Amino acid sequence: MGMAASQARFLGLTARKSNVEYQGQQINQQRTALATESSNLFHQMMTLNVPTPPVTTDYYKTTYTLDDTAQGSHSDYTIENLTKINNGTNRYTVKLNTTETSTIGGQNTLPFTRVTRTSKNNDEYYAYTTTINGVYVNYDSKNRSALTDDTNENSKKVLSIVKGNIYLIDKNTEDRLTGDETVKTGYNAVIEKLKADGVGYEIPTTDDGKDKGENGEYLYFYQDLSGKNCYLTSSQLKRITEEAFLSDNERSYEVSGSGDVRDISGTVYTTLYYPTTKKTDITREVNATIDSTSSGRYSSITIDDNKKYPSELAGKSFSITTASTPDENAYKDAYSDYEFEKNLYEQRIAEINAKTEIIQSEDKQLELRLQQLDTEQESIKTEMDSVQKVIEDNVQKTFDAFG
Repeated sequence: MGMAASQARFLGLTARKSNVEYQGQQINQQRTALATESSNLFHQMMTLNVPTPPVTTDYYKTTYTLDDTAQGSHSDYTIENLTKINNGTNRYTVKLNTTETSTIGGQNTLPFTRVTRTSKNNDEYYAYTTTINGVYVNYDSKNRSALTDDTNENSKKVLSIVKGNIYLIDKNTEDRLTGDETVKTGYNAVIEKLKADGVGYEIPTTDDGKDKGENGEYLYFYQDLSGKNCYLTSSQLKRITEEAFLSDNERSYEVSGSGDVRDISGTVYTTLYYPTTKKTDITREVNATIDSTSSGRYSSITIDDNKKYPSELAGKSFSITTASTPDENAYKDAYSDYEFEKNLYEQRIAEINAKTEIIQSEDKQLELRLQQLDTEQESIKTEMDSVQKVIEDNVQKTFDAFG
């Protein structure tokens, strides 16, 4: 290789070496920027607040309850809110809460699926068994009273009733039902429900054999397995007994067995009436004088004697008992907030992890590229050393020729 060619080759290698070094510097700068970004992400992750679930013991509320010290009984009223009246140091407008439970009539639509008819007294009459909602109920038209022959007017209780047997409510039965406080409110609630639904009814005498009164239907009842009284009208009773057994094909009944049993191939329903309870939250507002202990805790309340107030409150004095009870609503709200914050935290962590993975991938690619440049620079250095040796040899030979 000539002197000029060697010099040109050396200059080219020098320029290439400088370019490789410049690329390496650029890559190092990029890796430094990625390291800074990764550090910022880590700092963001460390500054995130890790949500902690609420603890039930942290959510209690103080409940102030009125106690009737004169009667020694609980009044069922709790203090919801107090507002001080300007003209008195211990005068307040008080909101009191209570829950009233009342008995109302309800109704339920239930399916019946099988009717069994049994001949009685040489086909004089029939007894029926109907499966209502999977439970057997029985009706015997000649034994439909739940009462004995006891005619004592002072006897007001219904005798032991066989669960699942349907009984007619006749005059005697009604007297005893309404005389038994355990079932009176439920019976009256059902009657009110029937009236509201526009269902007329009559109460027959004990020896009345008719199934329907002149001005309305008769009413029947039976006790289900849980002991709850269920009521049905004579039309509903007929629907689940005689009509169900003698219905035509349009009602989708099929005879099976000996002919005394009909299985219902379709889903057919009947309506039953029953008493149920209704709870109503009531808030009453009264003016009252409230005394406190030396510690500031409310101790007693005297309600103004105002004719507008309920009789159980007007002019009455109560001691105030304090109880700390779990605040379930506050705990549920706190747990809902915790779930929301946890989801946000997990989402933020996922975002930081995803960005970190991208940075790590980019840094890995830059590291591989830097290794390639290092290899290339070593190769250039080796070649430059070789060309440098050639140039030195050429210079030495030139001086030796003219020496």
